[in-house]
Amino acid sequence: SGNASFSGTNLWNSGDIYVTGTLEVTSNFQLPANSRLIVLAGGAVRVSGQMEVLGGSTFYNGASTTVGGTLKITNERGVIINDQTIKAANIEVTNNNSSLVNNAVVEVSGNILVTNQGLLKNESSVKAASLTFNNGLMDNYGTTTISGETNATNSTVKLSNYGAFTTNTLSMQGGAKVYNYCHMTIVDN
Repeated sequence: SGNASFSGTNLWNSGDIYVTGTLEVTSNFQLPANSRLIVLAGGAVRVSGQMEVLGGSTFYNGASTTVGGTLKITNERGVIINDQTIKAANIEVTNNNSSLVNNAVVEVSGNILVTNQGLLKNESSVKAASLTFNNGLMDNYGTTTISGETNATNSTVKLSNYGAFTTNTLSMQGGAKVYNYCHMTIVDN
């Protein structure tokens, strides 16, 4: 409980961090493999640089997280579960069996990149400037709003929309697939 500030944060091997106050990191933050970062109600995480979730790790956000750089999952089986608010410059879900599960609000001022069979699952609200799929998957059950381009690059991309999906432009290449079961709007024809 309380506040903690770090100029750099390292856990050697693996470990769990529970946040009930404010965890402020004034540079980059890396959650080691097979670790957990759990932000409980009333807590806050603020990272001025990049935040990286390594393989087998879970980042559970039950409060407020702000990342000044890129929030990314870079190894197999990394998981981000958002039950409140995540704000980031960019988000990358970049490896097999890695996932970002959003049950509340995700706001990205730049790009969301989903690649190498990573999964973006939205149950509530995702807003971003752009969305890029390179071998990535998306299951949208909530509202996804992309103010710029949604770009899918190859046949292993699968975007399944069961909610409301809006994008300014949509580029589907190399046999990428869209399955629309509800409302999809492409603003710029």
